[in-house]
Amino acid sequence: MNEKNKAFSLFAQLAIILTIFLLGEIINRTIIHVIPGSVLGMVLLLTFLQIKILKVEMVDIVGNFLIKNLAFFFIVPGVSLLLLLPLLSQNWWKIALISIISTFIVMLVTGKVLQLFFNTKND
Repeated sequence: MNEKNKAFSLFAQLAIILTIFLLGEIINRTIIHVIPGSVLGMVLLLTFLQIKILKVEMVDIVGNFLIKNLAFFFIVPGVSLLLLLPLLSQNWWKIALISIISTFIVMLVTGKVLQLFFNTKND
């Protein structure tokens, strides 16, 4: 692939990913207010890939780049946590308790779903 086609391909892939993200945000703001738009966008992308509206090759270069550089997306939330340090230090035990309880709930639900999955698969 020459440089001109590669540059267009990168731009096209980025446009596809951002359009699907925007669609998720639009759905979030108009229909489903409970699920974040970014999560809806990821579900839409997965759905489009599964039902073959999109091919993996249409988003693979930019998708791999974003995954490899995922840590950069956590810089802003990390700095925001530093700004909230006084509030966090006052409520650290509540946060720790909620984190422990929610971890066990997620483990329990995941285990039950896997048991149901394997039981129905064996039948």
